[in-house]
Amino acid sequence: MFVACDFDPRGLPGRALVAGEHALSFDSSFYAPGELAGLFADAGLRPHGVTSGFAYALAGVKTDGTPTGERDEPIREYR
Repeated sequence: MFVACDFDPRGLPGRALVAGEHALSFDSSFYAPGELAGLFADAGLRPHGVTSGFAYALAGVKTDGTPTGERDEPIREYR
């Protein structure tokens, strides 16, 4: 299992955070939940939403092709 916490750059608070970090010359990257879920999937992890909002967390569970019960639930949709 891999867990990542990030800030959603799509809303007003996220855009302000991105602008502030860039103004301070930080080389930060922020991903929308769907983008991060895609990166998890590309790495062979099944993404699951843990928390949502401006600050959010995603968990990725390694997939091996066997049924996983509750872990087969799709990732929560973030907007």
